[in-house]
Amino acid sequence: MSIRVSLLLAVTAGAGLPAAAQERPAHRVDAHASYSDLSGGLDAWQEATATYSAELSRDSIAAMHVETHRRFGVDERFAELRLSRRLQAGTLHVAVGSAGKGIFKPRFSLLADYETDLGGGGGAWKLLAGGGASWFDGNEALALKLGVEKRLTTNGWSGRAQLVAIADRGGNSPIGYSLRVSGPVSPSTTLSVSYSEVAEPEQLEVVKVEGWSASLVFEIDDHWQWRLDGASEERGSYFRDELGIGVARRF
Repeated sequence: MSIRVSLLLAVTAGAGLPAAAQERPAHRVDAHASYSDLSGGLDAWQEATATYSAELSRDSIAAMHVETHRRFGVDERFAELRLSRRLQAGTLHVAVGSAGKGIFKPRFSLLADYETDLGGGGGAWKLLAGGGASWFDGNEALALKLGVEKRLTTNGWSGRAQLVAIADRGGNSPIGYSLRVSGPVSPSTTLSVSYSEVAEPEQLEVVKVEGWSASLVFEIDDHWQWRLDGASEERGSYFRDELGIGVARRF
């Protein structure tokens, strides 16, 4: 799993925006749980998410994503409605989300991402562009993202690089980046490795997040998928190490 950057810009594999429909089955349920150990004697974090996605047409998928997490003794819930639409020139992803408390997750958020092929290389290069806005109880933030994705091999390996800029109410405007390489390590297993130096908005400030993450996705059969992931990151004054496990069911 990519480092859990809650910039409204879901750069996450299983829990990210749904991809445009390629084939049936038309429905999918994802569940994921993670545990994070923090340095300095800080209390551990726990998080659980669930996503249901359904094919509306051959070119459109809608999804409902919900999550609950506990950070520093605070329980928070977040829900997001997502839509992915394949257009003639590319694919558009949009999402609207809301959290009850607006502390670590925004009380209200909007995001849009767009990807399209570059040139006539048969999809060898893709342009990635997006942005979003989030409103917390004591802060507001805007995010802009621009990058490219490159097909590295003929068997499915690809690389992605993105710049991410954040601006919040306090006048902070850090610019960061994320890098990711992913592809199959066997006919049924996919590996993804990421490195990021980005900023994550919260209730009162923007937190610098820097570190590595990795995930392994196992295709059991046409209906079942398992995922193992981990991350190690520095978040301002403390470090966080995360382990997670997920399962998906297509039907």
